[in-house]
Amino acid sequence: MSFCVDLVSEDSFYENITLGVTKLLESDPRICNVSVERRAPCDRVALSNWEQRHSAVLPEDLRNFYGSSDGFQLTWHYKYSADEILPVGSIRVNTLNELCLSSSLKDLLDFSMTRQNTGPRPVLNTKSKVFELDICRYIGKVCLVYTGGSWSIWLATREGAWGWLADSFTHYFRMALVHLGLPGWQAAFANLPMIPWAEVCLVYTGGSWSIWLATREGAWGWLADSFTHYFRMALVHLGLPGWQAAFANLPMIPWAEQLFLLLAPHLLEKADSENNSASVNNETGLNHIDPNIFKTSARHHKNATRHNVT
Repeated sequence: MSFCVDLVSEDSFYENITLGVTKLLESDPRICNVSVERRAPCDRVALSNWEQRHSAVLPEDLRNFYGSSDGFQLTWHYKYSADEILPVGSIRVNTLNELCLSSSLKDLLDFSMTRQNTGPRPVLNTKSKVFELDICRYIGKVCLVYTGGSWSIWLATREGAWGWLADSFTHYFRMALVHLGLPGWQAAFANLPMIPWAEVCLVYTGGSWSIWLATREGAWGWLADSFTHYFRMALVHLGLPGWQAAFANLPMIPWAEQLFLLLAPHLLEKADSENNSASVNNETGLNHIDPNIFKTSARHHKNATRHNVT
């Protein structure tokens, strides 16, 4: 895929640059409002000024891209019902002016170097630069990293984790199209948590155990008084992202709420924790978890395996 175009119509250009993804989206009756924002190209003077200002030569494919379009924006909505249409997909590339140097991201990377087991991360030196290419909604930022004379694209989360995405802009842009601009696709690709803003905590106090959801903002939401109860709730909620926040009546990330509306809208019905607990603990249900299943010993497992072999 090349971004260097010559004597083609504007319609053909955007059809080629999106690899036909817009037509694919429009063919789905549940998807609507597919929109590609058309932008004027950057002139050579603007590109040269940017490179002189930042003392870095843009990678050839990205330079050709900006020479054809000053940034990019594709969005689409999903029809959850006849009366409810919500925004879902978004593929965005910052304009040339928005492709700014971010000292805070470099500081975040320097901080991550002091932590252990933070996973892969770009190796920077004093001449390295980090630019903001896009925003990964509610998770972090997509960074264009220049170091050692080469470019690469990474996802930097708000918690300081880094995930490699691509060695070229062409590769990154194609991946965005393949993933249809779904929320958080960069985190899924980089094997990073898609909802890093909260943790499920096993709390021991006063001689008893309980399970809570703790958000980054300091809010707490009760989930269960036992692991069996919590495990059953996870099954009831189908393991959907952010189900713990939905159960605890805490704010959810919008795209996670959209998944609930699509797959299990009944689980978003507002109810207090006692009602939720009562419904989950209802002993009249057909699928009851026996806590004893978690007590299987390693010795029993070995004996069963030996018996099967014989």
